[in-house]
Amino acid sequence: MHCNFIVFRMTICIVGFHQFHLWQALLCISYIIIATVFILVHCVNFARDPIQSTGDPIQSTGDRCVYEFNMSMLTSLLRKQHEQTPSASYFNID
Repeated sequence: MHCNFIVFRMTICIVGFHQFHLWQALLCISYIIIATVFILVHCVNFARDPIQSTGDPIQSTGDRCVYEFNMSMLTSLLRKQHEQTPSASYFNID
């Protein structure tokens, strides 16, 4: 799924960080920030629908919220969004 892909790319970016010049490092950091914001926006949008997600108050703290997602419903929602916009590169469901 898309979030895993972004996390994987961020990990590669962080692992290879010491090999970059300053401008490449700044681009890498910018990518991490953009990817993190993208993940947060999508997770917040999913979290607004109580059928698709539930909050986990035991693991949540003052500075973070932990949500559990119904993965079958989440996958079907992503499939519907992909059908509406098939040219979008950020849908990777299968």
